[in-house]
Amino acid sequence: YDGSNMKNFSANVPEDKNAPKETRYRILQDKVSGKLIVFVNGKKVADWDTQGLKESVQGGSLSWQPTYWSSNMAWTLSKVRVRPWDGSIESDPKADEAKDFLTHGRSARQAGSLDAISADSVKFSGKEIASADPIFIRLGRAAAGDPPVGAVARVWLAQRGEFDVSALGFRDGQLKVRTSFGGDIALPINAVRAIEFPHRLAAADKALAEGGDTLIFRNGDELRGTLLSASHDQKVQWKPVKGERPAEFATSRLAGILLANKTKPAATAPTAAVRFRNGDWLPGELILLDKTQLLLKSPLAESLRIDRTGIRAIYFGSNSEVPVWDGSSDRQAWMKNTNVENSNGRRSSGEDDIAKRNPWRYLDGAFTLPKNTSRNGYGNGPNLGRTFDTMPEKVEVSFELSTPKGPAGYSIQLFNDQNVQGLMIQGGWDSAYIYDMSPRKQGGAFFNQPQQIDFSESVGSEGNRRHFRFLADRRNGRLVMIVNGTPVGQFGQRTGKESAKPGKGIAIVPQPMNSSVTVSNLWIGPWSGDPPEVPKNSAAANRRRGINMGAVIIGGNNNAAPADKPADDKKDQPKPKPTAPAAPAADLLALVNGDETSGTLESASATELHLQCDIGKLAIPVSRALMAEFAGAPQPPAAGIRLHLAGKGTLTVDSLRLADGKVICHSAAAGDLAFSAAALSEIVFQPRNLTPPENAADKKSGESNGSQPGGIIIRGGGGLQIQGNIIINGALEIQGGVLDLNGAGQKVR
Repeated sequence: YDGSNMKNFSANVPEDKNAPKETRYRILQDKVSGKLIVFVNGKKVADWDTQGLKESVQGGSLSWQPTYWSSNMAWTLSKVRVRPWDGSIESDPKADEAKDFLTHGRSARQAGSLDAISADSVKFSGKEIASADPIFIRLGRAAAGDPPVGAVARVWLAQRGEFDVSALGFRDGQLKVRTSFGGDIALPINAVRAIEFPHRLAAADKALAEGGDTLIFRNGDELRGTLLSASHDQKVQWKPVKGERPAEFATSRLAGILLANKTKPAATAPTAAVRFRNGDWLPGELILLDKTQLLLKSPLAESLRIDRTGIRAIYFGSNSEVPVWDGSSDRQAWMKNTNVENSNGRRSSGEDDIAKRNPWRYLDGAFTLPKNTSRNGYGNGPNLGRTFDTMPEKVEVSFELSTPKGPAGYSIQLFNDQNVQGLMIQGGWDSAYIYDMSPRKQGGAFFNQPQQIDFSESVGSEGNRRHFRFLADRRNGRLVMIVNGTPVGQFGQRTGKESAKPGKGIAIVPQPMNSSVTVSNLWIGPWSGDPPEVPKNSAAANRRRGINMGAVIIGGNNNAAPADKPADDKKDQPKPKPTAPAAPAADLLALVNGDETSGTLESASATELHLQCDIGKLAIPVSRALMAEFAGAPQPPAAGIRLHLAGKGTLTVDSLRLADGKVICHSAAAGDLAFSAAALSEIVFQPRNLTPPENAADKKSGESNGSQPGGIIIRGGGGLQIQGNIIINGALEIQGGVLDLNGAGQKVR
């Protein structure tokens, strides 16, 4: 593309049975003549004549765009070099050639020897050449000498450049280094961006050399080393990478600790996972369930006794992995496929460099992308994504997006795979577009006309947090989108449209607006029951300032119409109300084949579930079950120290002792525990707030909690019963009903 015209060229890349794992491209371009030559792995595959320029123009730009649909395909751009080209496709001088080569302006390359270089000329083979025009010199190889001394560190310069050093020291504001190309060099410290050592170790060996554990302070600073001991009421004992004397840190200064993986993969994967009402969850093997308790064999205890009333759901994976994940479940897998344009001139190669360039900052299941101060920001990335080995047909994908202040954009890919594009959701704080990326019948990928969802009135445009929850049925292509607890839209497969089998990949690409952005509260797992209803006319429904709940109207105006006055249709349409995951009135059992039934799960063993339902008592093999959801509502997250387990699982404890490789703690959900510290992957002293964000629209209209000005009106004979405290800022009017304040010893008529 030359700025006005676009031409398409193609070239066949010859197959190579022994092709290297990385593909190396070499592109040679003469902008004046229009010559464009492409080499792939050293073989010339294209020699094109494009439209040249009438005169040479300095400057330009380069960009790379990865193109793939699978979130588990790592895309690495490395060894980038941009330099002049002398017009010859011949390689550099051979090892036995001592000749230098010079190209001046548009003249052909000439062989000779470089004699001298001054500020305004070059002396080549006895001839002075003015340097007003570009000069390109290829130097012949020098005679072989002693190999350079082994490097002990790598120095990164503040502007551009990097080199290995065999010795270094620092004194009087200068870094003194020994190089293989310039001997001893003294550098002012402000000319150095970083010193890396030991830089030649593999990632695993380097982590071991640095202690493996990472201490994260509340201000975001990090310190490598080894955790010696930790407690809820004592200082953390820490061994730094260098030095034998332990350091102490008060837990009030710490956000958390990331622990090195010291466990070997289990011979057999857990066959179940228990999710508590407070949000904690543990994997293991179901031993027994009765009317009062559940016995679970877990990494924390051979027989863990759990109060049944605190259980929200049990997930099963008898024939495969239990299909539930959160952000702390193999946290590196989420960041493994991060794609960031290497725009700072650094050389990148292999997994070690990917780890160094990973921009995400992780703690407590949350991934934070710091503000990028470069001119181009992050461009088209980076993303969080992974492809799962298994995924239920009815799957929930939920997460929270937050910034320090103001909105952010996002792009979400659901159910993609290597050859399946799935769905894509792009949007912002108050609207979104849903694209069906599946191919048309004739083949070939294309963008369908997107479905637009506007939730500016039901959710609002303000605030710095959005909680997204997607309930999908992968069998029929239906998707319900819920934002901050409010159902805002749904998407269904078009009639007669051919659709590929949905994939198992998920990718989240936040698009921050001049600030950092955090992806947190990730949850991937099955769901049961019916999805919440999405209002047919959200825009009209959102205009109402109150929520019609039959005998009770919360919010609205103090001068609302009495019961016998017809309501204005435009004002009386129900507003979509925030809906937490529906609390089932009975236990729900979802099977692997998609069937569901409700009743009371009376008991269970390792092999069989016993459900009392309308048709009687059913005995269902555990191998056929996907999940069992118990009646009752979720509870607020518990306060305390949050422990993330190696592999899967999260537990909140109110007391903790870690020393000599052993953990002793107490959890309200699981009781007293004692287990190996190797079972932990993370200790969080300052857990993130898991409370769902409020809707800005609700705050404006004062209808979310009854505490905003506007009053409460109760009409009809049903009345309102309140157990606990109520605060009313405004008026309270009761028309023909009864207000019963339990505990206050009064009745107001």
